[in-house]
Amino acid sequence: MPKLYIHTGRSTVLLTVFALLASTTIALAKPVNITDLNAHVAEAPAIRNVVAQGIMRTIGPDTFKPDALTTRAELAASVQHMFNLRRPANLANFPDIPPNSPLYSSVEAVAPFLGRQTLCFGCALISNFLPNEPVSRIESAVLLTNVLIAQKKFSLLSEAESEPVLIGIEDAKTFRGPLRVYVATAIHNGVLPLTAPHRLDPTLHTRAQTAVLLNNLQERFNLQKVEPGD
Repeated sequence: MPKLYIHTGRSTVLLTVFALLASTTIALAKPVNITDLNAHVAEAPAIRNVVAQGIMRTIGPDTFKPDALTTRAELAASVQHMFNLRRPANLANFPDIPPNSPLYSSVEAVAPFLGRQTLCFGCALISNFLPNEPVSRIESAVLLTNVLIAQKKFSLLSEAESEPVLIGIEDAKTFRGPLRVYVATAIHNGVLPLTAPHRLDPTLHTRAQTAVLLNNLQERFNLQKVEPGD
Protein backbone atom coordinates (compact mmCIF):
# COMPACT_ATOMS: atom_id res chain seq x y z
CA MET A 1 0.00 0.00 0.00
CA PRO A 2 1.55 3.39 -0.95
CA LYS A 3 2.76 5.74 1.77
CA LEU A 4 3.05 9.51 1.90
CA TYR A 5 5.89 11.17 3.78
CA ILE A 6 5.44 14.76 4.97
CA HIS A 7 8.62 16.49 6.11
CA THR A 8 8.04 18.86 9.04
CA GLY A 9 11.50 20.18 9.87
CA ARG A 10 12.96 17.88 12.56
CA SER A 11 10.59 14.99 12.14
CA THR A 12 9.09 13.04 9.33
CA VAL A 13 5.44 12.17 9.71
CA LEU A 14 4.51 8.92 8.10
CA LEU A 15 0.97 8.87 6.80
CA THR A 16 -0.50 5.73 5.34
CA VAL A 17 -2.63 6.59 2.38
CA PHE A 18 -5.45 4.17 1.77
CA ALA A 19 -5.22 4.58 -1.97
CA LEU A 20 -7.22 1.50 -2.81
CA LEU A 21 -10.04 2.51 -0.49
CA ALA A 22 -10.05 6.02 -1.87
CA SER A 23 -10.14 4.83 -5.46
CA THR A 24 -13.05 2.52 -4.63
CA THR A 25 -14.96 5.40 -3.09
CA ILE A 26 -14.36 7.52 -6.14
CA ALA A 27 -15.48 4.74 -8.45
CA LEU A 28 -18.67 4.18 -6.50
CA ALA A 29 -19.42 7.88 -6.40
CA LYS A 30 -19.16 8.26 -10.16
CA PRO A 31 -22.51 9.47 -11.55
CA VAL A 32 -24.49 6.93 -13.53
CA ASN A 33 -26.21 8.25 -16.63
CA ILE A 34 -29.70 6.71 -16.73
CA THR A 35 -32.28 8.53 -18.82
CA ASP A 36 -35.57 6.77 -18.05
CA LEU A 37 -36.07 7.66 -14.37
CA ASN A 38 -38.19 10.81 -14.77
CA ALA A 39 -41.23 9.02 -13.36
CA HIS A 40 -39.14 7.54 -10.52
CA VAL A 41 -37.52 10.55 -8.91
CA ALA A 42 -37.81 9.11 -5.40
CA GLU A 43 -36.22 5.81 -6.39
CA ALA A 44 -33.54 7.32 -8.66
CA PRO A 45 -30.77 7.67 -6.03
CA ALA A 46 -31.15 4.03 -4.97
CA ILE A 47 -31.22 2.85 -8.57
CA ARG A 48 -28.09 4.82 -9.45
CA ASN A 49 -26.33 3.54 -6.34
CA VAL A 50 -26.92 -0.15 -7.04
CA VAL A 51 -26.07 0.29 -10.72
CA ALA A 52 -22.81 2.09 -9.83
CA GLN A 53 -21.82 -0.94 -7.75
CA GLY A 54 -22.84 -3.46 -10.40
CA ILE A 55 -25.47 -4.95 -8.09
CA MET A 56 -28.05 -4.28 -10.79
CA ARG A 57 -27.41 -3.48 -14.42
CA THR A 58 -28.93 -1.21 -17.00
CA ILE A 59 -30.93 -2.74 -19.85
CA GLY A 60 -29.08 -0.71 -22.44
CA PRO A 61 -26.42 1.98 -22.56
CA ASP A 62 -28.48 4.40 -20.45
CA THR A 63 -31.87 2.82 -19.67
CA PHE A 64 -32.89 0.92 -16.53
CA LYS A 65 -36.52 0.05 -17.31
CA PRO A 66 -37.65 0.61 -13.72
CA ASP A 67 -41.19 -0.67 -14.30
CA ALA A 68 -40.07 -3.98 -15.81
CA LEU A 69 -40.43 -7.01 -13.56
CA THR A 70 -37.35 -8.42 -11.86
CA THR A 71 -36.61 -11.97 -12.97
CA ARG A 72 -35.19 -14.77 -10.85
CA ALA A 73 -31.97 -14.62 -12.83
CA GLU A 74 -31.61 -10.89 -12.20
CA LEU A 75 -32.25 -11.26 -8.48
CA ALA A 76 -29.79 -14.14 -8.21
CA ALA A 77 -27.06 -12.12 -9.92
CA SER A 78 -27.80 -9.07 -7.74
CA VAL A 79 -27.77 -10.99 -4.45
CA GLN A 80 -24.66 -12.98 -5.38
CA HIS A 81 -22.73 -9.82 -6.24
CA MET A 82 -24.02 -7.72 -3.34
CA PHE A 83 -23.14 -10.34 -0.71
CA ASN A 84 -20.12 -11.80 -2.53
CA LEU A 85 -21.58 -15.30 -2.30
CA ARG A 86 -19.50 -18.26 -3.46
CA ARG A 87 -20.60 -21.53 -4.97
CA PRO A 88 -21.22 -24.16 -2.26
CA ALA A 89 -19.60 -27.58 -2.18
CA ASN A 90 -22.93 -29.29 -2.88
CA LEU A 91 -24.26 -27.90 -6.15
CA ALA A 92 -27.93 -27.74 -7.08
CA ASN A 93 -27.26 -28.32 -10.80
CA PHE A 94 -30.59 -27.05 -12.08
CA PRO A 95 -31.30 -28.70 -15.47
CA ASP A 96 -32.11 -25.34 -17.09
CA ILE A 97 -28.88 -23.70 -15.83
CA PRO A 98 -26.04 -25.80 -17.30
CA PRO A 99 -22.41 -25.22 -16.23
CA ASN A 100 -21.69 -23.29 -19.44
CA SER A 101 -24.48 -20.79 -18.72
CA PRO A 102 -23.39 -17.25 -17.75
CA LEU A 103 -25.94 -17.56 -14.93
CA TYR A 104 -24.43 -20.73 -13.47
CA SER A 105 -22.17 -19.20 -10.80
CA SER A 106 -24.72 -16.73 -9.47
CA VAL A 107 -27.58 -19.25 -9.44
CA GLU A 108 -25.50 -21.91 -7.69
CA ALA A 109 -24.28 -19.34 -5.16
CA VAL A 110 -27.83 -18.37 -4.12
CA ALA A 111 -29.28 -21.89 -4.38
CA PRO A 112 -28.72 -22.78 -0.67
CA PHE A 113 -30.70 -19.70 0.34
CA LEU A 114 -33.74 -20.06 -1.94
CA GLY A 115 -35.82 -21.76 0.74
CA ARG A 116 -38.10 -23.49 -1.74
CA GLN A 117 -39.36 -25.88 0.94
CA THR A 118 -40.37 -22.81 2.95
CA LEU A 119 -42.25 -21.16 0.09
CA CYS A 120 -44.57 -24.10 -0.50
CA PHE A 121 -44.76 -27.84 0.06
CA GLY A 122 -44.21 -28.72 -3.59
CA CYS A 123 -41.73 -25.98 -4.46
CA ALA A 124 -38.74 -28.05 -3.36
CA LEU A 125 -39.74 -30.70 -5.91
CA ILE A 126 -39.36 -28.30 -8.86
CA SER A 127 -36.09 -29.22 -10.51
CA ASN A 128 -35.70 -26.20 -12.81
CA PHE A 129 -34.67 -22.72 -11.69
CA LEU A 130 -36.84 -20.93 -14.31
CA PRO A 131 -34.52 -17.90 -14.65
CA ASN A 132 -36.82 -15.79 -16.81
CA GLU A 133 -39.82 -16.01 -14.49
CA PRO A 134 -40.68 -12.84 -12.54
CA VAL A 135 -39.76 -13.07 -8.87
CA SER A 136 -42.34 -12.34 -6.18
CA ARG A 137 -41.75 -10.17 -3.14
CA ILE A 138 -42.16 -13.28 -0.97
CA GLU A 139 -39.51 -15.22 -2.92
CA SER A 140 -37.03 -12.39 -2.63
CA ALA A 141 -37.86 -11.95 1.08
CA VAL A 142 -37.14 -15.61 1.85
CA LEU A 143 -33.90 -15.54 -0.15
CA LEU A 144 -32.63 -12.32 1.44
CA THR A 145 -33.73 -13.38 4.91
CA ASN A 146 -31.76 -16.61 4.62
CA VAL A 147 -28.65 -14.76 3.39
CA LEU A 148 -28.82 -12.16 6.16
CA ILE A 149 -29.36 -14.84 8.81
CA ALA A 150 -26.31 -16.71 7.47
CA GLN A 151 -24.33 -13.47 7.78
CA LYS A 152 -25.56 -13.08 11.38
CA LYS A 153 -27.38 -9.81 10.78
CA PHE A 154 -30.44 -11.11 12.64
CA SER A 155 -32.10 -14.36 13.72
CA LEU A 156 -35.32 -16.03 12.65
CA LEU A 157 -38.21 -15.09 14.90
CA SER A 158 -39.99 -17.76 16.88
CA GLU A 159 -43.63 -18.59 16.17
CA ALA A 160 -44.65 -16.69 19.31
CA GLU A 161 -42.66 -13.64 18.20
CA SER A 162 -44.00 -13.83 14.65
CA GLU A 163 -47.73 -13.62 15.28
CA PRO A 164 -47.77 -10.09 16.77
CA VAL A 165 -45.87 -8.85 13.71
CA LEU A 166 -48.54 -10.25 11.39
CA ILE A 167 -51.57 -9.00 13.31
CA GLY A 168 -53.73 -6.76 11.15
CA ILE A 169 -51.92 -7.54 7.88
CA GLU A 170 -54.79 -8.80 5.74
CA ASP A 171 -52.79 -10.49 2.99
CA ALA A 172 -50.64 -12.41 5.50
CA LYS A 173 -53.56 -14.67 6.39
CA THR A 174 -52.86 -17.00 3.48
CA PHE A 175 -49.36 -17.90 4.71
CA ARG A 176 -49.01 -21.17 6.58
CA GLY A 177 -46.37 -22.98 8.58
CA PRO A 178 -42.72 -21.88 8.39
CA LEU A 179 -43.53 -19.26 5.77
CA ARG A 180 -45.42 -17.22 8.37
CA VAL A 181 -42.26 -17.07 10.48
CA TYR A 182 -40.14 -16.05 7.51
CA VAL A 183 -42.59 -13.36 6.44
CA ALA A 184 -42.77 -11.98 9.98
CA THR A 185 -38.97 -12.00 10.30
CA ALA A 186 -38.62 -10.25 6.95
CA ILE A 187 -41.17 -7.58 7.88
CA HIS A 188 -39.61 -7.07 11.32
CA ASN A 189 -36.15 -6.52 9.83
CA GLY A 190 -37.11 -4.38 6.84
CA VAL A 191 -36.54 -7.11 4.25
CA LEU A 192 -40.23 -7.09 3.32
CA PRO A 193 -41.56 -3.56 3.86
CA LEU A 194 -45.30 -3.05 3.85
CA THR A 195 -46.61 -1.34 0.72
CA ALA A 196 -49.37 0.40 2.70
CA PRO A 197 -50.64 0.31 6.29
CA HIS A 198 -51.79 -3.23 7.09
CA ARG A 199 -50.94 -4.40 3.56
CA LEU A 200 -48.15 -6.64 2.36
CA ASP A 201 -49.00 -6.93 -1.35
CA PRO A 202 -47.01 -10.15 -1.95
CA THR A 203 -46.97 -9.74 -5.72
CA LEU A 204 -44.15 -9.24 -8.19
CA HIS A 205 -41.11 -7.01 -7.83
CA THR A 206 -40.41 -4.25 -10.34
CA ARG A 207 -36.78 -3.42 -11.03
CA ALA A 208 -37.23 -0.09 -9.26
CA GLN A 209 -38.61 -1.82 -6.15
CA THR A 210 -35.75 -4.30 -6.18
CA ALA A 211 -33.18 -1.51 -6.43
CA VAL A 212 -34.72 0.38 -3.51
CA LEU A 213 -34.91 -2.77 -1.38
CA LEU A 214 -31.28 -3.76 -1.99
CA ASN A 215 -30.06 -0.21 -1.45
CA ASN A 216 -32.00 0.06 1.82
CA LEU A 217 -30.69 -3.27 3.09
CA GLN A 218 -27.13 -2.25 2.31
CA GLU A 219 -27.58 0.90 4.39
CA ARG A 220 -29.66 -0.68 7.18
CA PHE A 221 -27.17 -3.48 7.85
CA ASN A 222 -24.05 -1.46 7.02
CA LEU A 223 -23.07 -3.89 4.28
CA GLN A 224 -19.77 -3.34 2.54
CA LYS A 225 -19.96 -1.51 -0.77
CA VAL A 226 -18.96 -3.57 -3.77
CA GLU A 227 -17.23 -2.67 -7.01
CA PRO A 228 -18.81 -3.24 -10.45
CA GLY A 229 -16.17 -5.80 -11.37
CA ASP A 230 -16.25 -7.80 -8.14
